[in-house]
Amino acid sequence: MKELNQAKNAVLRSWEARQAEAPRREECAFFGVRRHRRRFGWMQHCDGCFHKAQSQSGVGAALCHRTPKESRPQGFATLTFAVALAALLCVLPARAAEENGPDIVVIAQAANPLPETLPTIRVVKEKLWGQYYPMVSMFFPKVPGFTCDAWCYEGDLELLDAKPLEGGAVEVSHRDKKNPQTLVISTVTPRPGAVLVEARAVLDPDAPAGSVLPDTPPGLNLCWQLRHASGFASAPDPYPDFVSRCFLFTAKGVTHLSDTDRKKIPVQPADHQYNNPPWVQMYTPVGKPVPATPADSWAAYSDDQYTVPVIGAVSRDGKYLAAIANDSAENLCQAWHDCMHNNPKWLPENAPTTERRWRLGIYAMQNDPGLLLARVHEDFRNLQMPEAPKRQGDSIASAKTLAGLDTWILVPP
Repeated sequence: MKELNQAKNAVLRSWEARQAEAPRREECAFFGVRRHRRRFGWMQHCDGCFHKAQSQSGVGAALCHRTPKESRPQGFATLTFAVALAALLCVLPARAAEENGPDIVVIAQAANPLPETLPTIRVVKEKLWGQYYPMVSMFFPKVPGFTCDAWCYEGDLELLDAKPLEGGAVEVSHRDKKNPQTLVISTVTPRPGAVLVEARAVLDPDAPAGSVLPDTPPGLNLCWQLRHASGFASAPDPYPDFVSRCFLFTAKGVTHLSDTDRKKIPVQPADHQYNNPPWVQMYTPVGKPVPATPADSWAAYSDDQYTVPVIGAVSRDGKYLAAIANDSAENLCQAWHDCMHNNPKWLPENAPTTERRWRLGIYAMQNDPGLLLARVHEDFRNLQMPEAPKRQGDSIASAKTLAGLDTWILVPP
């Protein structure tokens, strides 16, 4: 934890330099992508297409590479990524000056049977600041230009492999570094307007004789990021503007994070830019005591608490929302890099390790919080929904506005 906080604090010290390089968006002739110009040159980020990389044998052998427009075959869709970062991965060191953008190594890409309906999923390693980070990248066809990423997983897990499954799903395999006989197998499955992640712990078949699984599965920390979603990302706006578009559900109803009680960041001076207002915050559920924030923490705990473990953001134009949800998280976090953390428990809690599952959902849809809660309830039937009558169809304001009690909906059992 000490090393994690040191790394995160290093990110804070380099924030101002990165903010000075916030991109200016312009339309490009490459399949309607947007170009992001920084001081060190042009990069492209595709708003809506995944290309099939030239796959070779072995993990990491398929590369996502940029192709000049004049050399592209007719109808060939190429994904070209930009670093439109006003905030970066949670524990990354400061950017190396010579690096202009991320390198993408494609590990696995799903064969999407319904690309106009289902999200398209692929697993990549993204090179940022001299290191590769395992990402599950998801393109949602019903939300214009919406690609989000999930760092799977932040913490003491080693990515081993990934492979496509039927129905547009992928399977991702990790090793628990603390208990190397333990493998974590995650299935990432597309649904209309959603992606579901389910993990299970299994014993490595090649583990030494007599090896057993630990009584408790490894803690998983999925870092969900909106860096590559141009309509949702913080850049080029000030980061507090992004915070004002983020939301959760409190006793007041749908609540913008900027309208919650946000405590100052302990490791920053009280008068620092990042504390006026605080740029990051952690939240706990109603009925649980609010933990004391350590003096060396990268973020503080708010006194405002959530009623359902759902956290998300509204698009800049106010037309769409995206969220991450489950039925058991005891901590929600909005962090530095257009990212949010909403990690569930392994359930059932008292079951043997092999019988427990870790499940969450990622959603992108029209700006309708009632529809969001109804959809989350379909995927997590044990989730207790708030009981207040309200119709579906209301939207969350994209500006900083406090929603009242009447924003709830009544979700049928």
